[in-house]
Amino acid sequence: MRTSKKNPPSLQLVIPMAAEWISSNAREHWAPRNRKTRAWRSAAMLVARSSGASYDVPVDLEVVVSKRRESSRWDPHNLWPTAKAVIDGLVDAALLEDDDTKHIRSTSIRAGAADRLRPGMTITIRPVQEDQA
Repeated sequence: MRTSKKNPPSLQLVIPMAAEWISSNAREHWAPRNRKTRAWRSAAMLVARSSGASYDVPVDLEVVVSKRRESSRWDPHNLWPTAKAVIDGLVDAALLEDDDTKHIRSTSIRAGAADRLRPGMTITIRPVQEDQA
């Protein structure tokens, strides 16, 4: 039986790039999209389980996307489907009880610095105290 750290003050998880990015703008067949979703979700679940943490209070999530190279311009919000798969992986790992409005108060997504060797997503989880909710 693993011991879990209940409600750590805040937690940062780095999810390595598990598949190509899932973009809101992509018009692709459901099967390749589903494979990407499963890969990102599984990667997030493994990272979350290894943290041993869990939250039973509402949280705020910050998602930072680090691509391989600096593109001239790109819209981080188009990668929301990738972030959703990662968040679902956190729920699969029982780090979060659910991803509904009772458990996740807010989610933001933004571009991070390019990282040619380690692209992926960094998720910062911050608990929200009841008096802040």
